[in-house]
Amino acid sequence: MDATTTDLRNQTVQLLATAKILRSALSSLNSELSTADLVSSVSGLEAEKAEILARLESLKQGKAKKVTKEQREEVEREWKKAGSVARKRERIVRECWAFVEERVLEREAREELRESLGLDE
Repeated sequence: MDATTTDLRNQTVQLLATAKILRSALSSLNSELSTADLVSSVSGLEAEKAEILARLESLKQGKAKKVTKEQREEVEREWKKAGSVARKRERIVRECWAFVEERVLEREAREELRESLGLDE
């Protein structure tokens, strides 16, 4: 190999490295929001904030609708019922998972299965 070939090969490697860096930079720029999107998002959030502050101010002034004792008791009953159902479902999940663990001996396979089923969320 002569010096010219070596120089061309080195330049090619450098160009490929530069191209890779530029592609990475372009990819990161494309994944970011544009200025117009950011301005739109900020204005939407400011409008939402104004609405929430207006509702808060009316609540501070005592314009909130009072909850009756019957309504509160009904909500508490529903809450207890939902909690009971959630506990029963959790127990079922634990029992089913114990059954699966007995049959899937490989630890990695069990972990992948558990993750794919979303049991750790």
